[in-house]
Amino acid sequence: MLLVAVLTAVLLQGHGPRPQPPQPVAPTTSPVAFSKLRPVGGTPIPVAAGDANAQTSIVDGRVFAGWRTGDGRLQVTAADLATGARLWPTTTLPGTFGDWNGLIGLPSATVLIGERDNGASPDKELFVVDPATGRLRWHIGMDVNGFDILAYRDVLVLADHDKNRTTAYAWTDGRVLWSFDGAITTVFGMHGPGDLDTSSAFYRPSVFGELLSGDTLFRLDPAGGITEYAVATGRPTGRTWSGIHIGDYLLTLAYDGVLYVVDHASLLAVRLDGGPALPAFTSETGNWLAEPVPCGTGRICVIDGPRLAGAEKRTEVVAIEHGRAVWRTPVPDATTLAPAGDHVLVETSGKDGQRTALLDAHGRPVLTDSDGLRYAMRVPGGLVLFAVDSVDPAGGPVAHGRLTGIDLATSRRTDLGTATLALIGASASRGYLVDTAGGLHIYRFLR
Repeated sequence: MLLVAVLTAVLLQGHGPRPQPPQPVAPTTSPVAFSKLRPVGGTPIPVAAGDANAQTSIVDGRVFAGWRTGDGRLQVTAADLATGARLWPTTTLPGTFGDWNGLIGLPSATVLIGERDNGASPDKELFVVDPATGRLRWHIGMDVNGFDILAYRDVLVLADHDKNRTTAYAWTDGRVLWSFDGAITTVFGMHGPGDLDTSSAFYRPSVFGELLSGDTLFRLDPAGGITEYAVATGRPTGRTWSGIHIGDYLLTLAYDGVLYVVDHASLLAVRLDGGPALPAFTSETGNWLAEPVPCGTGRICVIDGPRLAGAEKRTEVVAIEHGRAVWRTPVPDATTLAPAGDHVLVETSGKDGQRTALLDAHGRPVLTDSDGLRYAMRVPGGLVLFAVDSVDPAGGPVAHGRLTGIDLATSRRTDLGTATLALIGASASRGYLVDTAGGLHIYRFLR
């Protein structure tokens, strides 16, 4: 039997000058002008993904695709989003790898992480590629499981938990710009509302884009203290906080000036922007909380469910505002949350495999099981839904199905047509859908 520790309310004192609050980002307007899928460009760019796990990223009008070949080499290529034209020849990175940890597309760099998977130390290698030319700039050994990775426009910050050292590297050439020592529970940056409007993937959609836009970062230490540092210099800003309980189960979300800390059955909100204190929330069911995500102005949604598989407790999605539950909706087998405007996407994993539910701003289901929805991608003001008809067992995670666009403001649906998609390699942004089934394809789905 696992003991559930209830997080008690504590007084968190912030010291130092009060910063200016983050500026709000104007929401995307409706209606969303969906249209049938239209291919962009001619012959697709070859993608030699030996394990069918190619990944894509859309950044600043360019699409990047990376993959691991059958003989263990990492490769990356790029195309112009508007024309489909290849931007530079496929780049093959040095070394061979038993696995890889994916592709990160950024304005200043394209990042791939290989995993040796052979007992070598360090187990991972992080490669930084020039997005304009495809040239390898630099690479560094690391272990993803023991590092926090923070991407800013000008610098990459790696927080090494084993060495208790946080270091900033220049994207251009890997130069060490600054470094500081200090015990680490986690090192994190602050996200804002504008970070939610990013490219989205069918496979494990992330809450935010990879790029952090702020000019400070924070170190949470094992004693429950937080220290703020300037990204430009690595020096403390003079602001600190204390009193956070560090348990054996800890999840954090830093959003819009607030650090949300999940400890077993409770959610504590720590103001890092100088605003008034926010009350804690404790689950009424005694279940554990998971997956904290923004789900509307001033609201955080969590999964309130059993920690152990098979436990006879109701699994719910709960919207929390000022320490109280605004709504709670039963969603069996919920595993992952992702915000979509003031809606929330809920991935489930039950006896029927992966499914995706959509709840509106009041917790009401927008989609039902009859929709047959397996996957969804966020786009400004809406979603692209993928209802799977069949999966190719010989071609890796490649599925055939029907795409539908849904306007979140009106719930209006538009049939986008059928498609065969590589579920891990597909992503969408700003009216474009890219996919890696049989090569790198680009489609347009907005008028």
